[in-house]
Amino acid sequence: MVPNGGYVQWSGTSASAPIVSGLVALVRAAYPKLNAAEVMNRVIATANPNGHVVPSPVYGNGLIDAAAAVTASVAPSTSPTPTALLQDW
Repeated sequence: MVPNGGYVQWSGTSASAPIVSGLVALVRAAYPKLNAAEVMNRVIATANPNGHVVPSPVYGNGLIDAAAAVTASVAPSTSPTPTALLQDW
């Protein structure tokens, strides 16, 4: 929302990066002992594919779900590093 009560359209990585970063901060606050790969695993595992095949060339693993990322039961990451999680992309 903008100061006069309107809305603006925002897209691309410049829009998504701060939103995903905020989600990562929430996950880190809720689970401070998770390493980077485990945080990424939690965000990816709880994303909503919204009817798309995962990973989608446009939507990746789907729409992030902050509530699920912080509260859902997620299996531990099987990837040792964040880089390994991103290799399929």
